[in-house]
Amino acid sequence: MPAGGNDLIGEIRCSTAHDEDTLIDIARRNSVGQDEMTMANPTVDRWLPKEGTRVLLPREYILPDAPRAGIVVNIPEMRLYYYPVKASAAQKKPAAAPAASSTAKTAPGAKPAAPAKPAPAPAAATSFTSAQTGEVITYPVSMGRMDWRTPIGKTTVVNKQKDPSWTPPASIKREHAAKGDPLPDVVPPGPDNPLGKFAMRLGVAGYLIHGTDAAKADGIGMRVTHGCMRLYNEDISKLFPMVPVGAPVYLVNQPVKLGWEGNKLYMEVSQPLDEDVGITGHDPDEDVSKEQLQREDDQRSRFLMRIANTEIQKMKDKTDASVNMDNVRRAIEKPTGI
Repeated sequence: MPAGGNDLIGEIRCSTAHDEDTLIDIARRNSVGQDEMTMANPTVDRWLPKEGTRVLLPREYILPDAPRAGIVVNIPEMRLYYYPVKASAAQKKPAAAPAASSTAKTAPGAKPAAPAKPAPAPAAATSFTSAQTGEVITYPVSMGRMDWRTPIGKTTVVNKQKDPSWTPPASIKREHAAKGDPLPDVVPPGPDNPLGKFAMRLGVAGYLIHGTDAAKADGIGMRVTHGCMRLYNEDISKLFPMVPVGAPVYLVNQPVKLGWEGNKLYMEVSQPLDEDVGITGHDPDEDVSKEQLQREDDQRSRFLMRIANTEIQKMKDKTDASVNMDNVRRAIEKPTGI
């Protein structure tokens, strides 16, 4: 966790590509998502970086504007932050036991009814607060595609399962059947299970934070899921035992983040969600002109600039911060996630 009043964690580092490395390999070794790796290294060939190529590792982050207790997922950034929490149980007052009726009648020859048992006391209501450990853990995540958008808002972890089975929803089964790839009714635990070895179910029905099967590991840090949040298996294996059932989860949408380190104000920009901008997604095989792609980039820039202006004005109202708008415009025009 940064020192009091600071909002930045981590550091930007560099790595050197080895023979037969891809950016995907380097990203996974360093717990970096695929999109954030390519945004930080726009001139490096994703599939064949030359041996010895210097690769930037975007491992410095501004913390999202959200409570610093529990899980925070910034959807456009495609990154999860976990602030350790501790439980604080508050015992509810037991409800009064109902008295047995003295006027109840019984049928001839029947035994009198047994007195009613006192109602059990309600279970303790458990809430969670920051564990004040002074740390925050962060991992890249895959998010829901445009047509399977990950929801936004507050929820909780309601269930945790090691070696989960997966029961595909009817909607996903129909989608796979239409592609000639029918799914079984239940996928048992194992290397082909898309939930991986660990799953945490959220209070929003149908949404989980989970691992991955081998075939989908290359998509971590991209919008490729049906709404769930997917992690590298090695990352969720560390996160899973730390998060208690009942921990709060905040799903936020912050493509522009501002934060302080000392007396300097920093800004981090990620690509916005296209559906927020009003851009229709393209099929991977669709032939899209350069002119159309440029128009869409310009549209994203205008959208991000509006958000940046709003966030900067709020910061100025609170702190009288001085902001170099030329730097802001450059960051908006070429988002790098750094």
